[in-house]
Amino acid sequence: MNKFAQIMLSSLRDCEVIGRLGEDEFVAMLSDSDETKAEFVL
Repeated sequence: MNKFAQIMLSSLRDCEVIGRLGEDEFVAMLSDSDETKAEFVL
C-alpha cells in the first residue's frame, strides 16, 4: 500500500488529489485533465 501511494503521489501534480475509498478502491481528482491525460497518469 505504501509503495502504491508513493507511485501515485509522484505521478500527480500539486493541484491533484488521490484518496482511498475502500479496501482496494481509490479515487483520483485530476484537475484540468481530459480522459486521455487521465489514462496516461493512471
